[in-house]
Amino acid sequence: HMREYLELGQLGYIHNDVLFVHGGLVGGPWQGSTNESTKGAGDGLWGVDCYGFCPGTSERVEDAREWINMLNMWKQAQLADWMRQPFWNETAKADGKPARAASEIMDYV
Repeated sequence: HMREYLELGQLGYIHNDVLFVHGGLVGGPWQGSTNESTKGAGDGLWGVDCYGFCPGTSERVEDAREWINMLNMWKQAQLADWMRQPFWNETAKADGKPARAASEIMDYV
């Protein structure tokens, strides 16, 4: 039942002009997603603006509907990979650490 729940779920959804996302719009960092406006705020931390970024890409998507579509397609691809290989593979990574399919989505959410 959990797999079906994950398949039916979405990372983001737009109803009329209201954006609903899983988690929020701050996270990461992903390549290119650092928000320069908070650099040097005195706390040593950089705020990370996730709006418009999809894992595996480095370019920001300005159109919210296009971005949410990309995120949800990426999520579905991650789940498909996981269903093909749901178990840990002891030799999957070059560094010798075990890995399994869809590890990127576990890092994302």
